[in-house]
Amino acid sequence: MTEWSSWFAHSQLGLPTQTATVGNRYLMVVRVGDEWHWLVRNRRGRDLAKGFAYGPVDARSEAEAAATQAVD
Repeated sequence: MTEWSSWFAHSQLGLPTQTATVGNRYLMVVRVGDEWHWLVRNRRGRDLAKGFAYGPVDARSEAEAAATQAVD
């Protein structure tokens, strides 16, 4: 079973940011203008998936789905 953390909201470089972990993957959602960009990265720092959405809930959902499907 994959271990999930809760989403944690904070500010990074003055931008609203949300982060979480899924197993050995790091998820980040950041708001830039009107878009929410999301990123899935492995523990070695390699980007596995990225994209954008128009809301934080959609961005988190897309990042979570990508994290479960990404291949290292």
